[in-house]
Amino acid sequence: MGNTPSILEATPQEHALFTARHLEKQRQILIWPPETSVPPGHVQIQFYSYRFQARDALRPDMDAVLSLEKSGALSLFAVRRLWGLETCSIIDPIELKLGFPADPNWLSADTVEELVRKHGCIKVIEPYASYETVAKRQLRHIALATLSLLRSYSIIAYAGVRALSRVLAKPCITKTHHLDWTRLGLPLVLFFLVLCKREPLTALINAITPDACLTFVLAALFLTVRNAQHALVPVGLEDEKSTVFVLSG
Repeated sequence: MGNTPSILEATPQEHALFTARHLEKQRQILIWPPETSVPPGHVQIQFYSYRFQARDALRPDMDAVLSLEKSGALSLFAVRRLWGLETCSIIDPIELKLGFPADPNWLSADTVEELVRKHGCIKVIEPYASYETVAKRQLRHIALATLSLLRSYSIIAYAGVRALSRVLAKPCITKTHHLDWTRLGLPLVLFFLVLCKREPLTALINAITPDACLTFVLAALFLTVRNAQHALVPVGLEDEKSTVFVLSG
């Protein structure tokens, strides 16, 4: 059904996460969006990741208002492009049946009118995705996790270089300065491991998984915490038990 989404396009999971964060931000500032107003010649589209969400009348993962054609038909191709879907089917929230139109790119005007009359909007779902699309989405997820990992290491490396510059800029030091060599060492070790890797780049990418990236980041952050016993800082009160626990990473 149509072309598969590009790896450069955001996945439906990314769109759903962005929508959830946007709603949570509005909730924090006590501004809740009113009911969606649909102007003439438009229709409200609601996307659900799972059928039970539509059955239980839960909040859709994404929703949008799209314009109809002059004939009253709806372009399902525009719906797929909007949220990075490969396939798109109509779902009946009562009977949980999926509707596959004869033309996968268009929904007729009569069908649009009937669905709006019954449910007030059009509820859609991605019934399946091909192996190629799933592989693209996984590769995109790994690439985004790798970029996040590199950003974390750049912050750690910058902190290590800044600490080293402070020590080198003050040759006459009266107090003991603890230089965190872990912050400098970990990015350098990772850099040399990548340089010395003799395997192709595709094999290196396939060897990286989101779980491994998360484990590696947590291990690096654990190693960067220096001497937890030095993090106990007395606040100068008369009661010796009154202390403030500060983790200086």
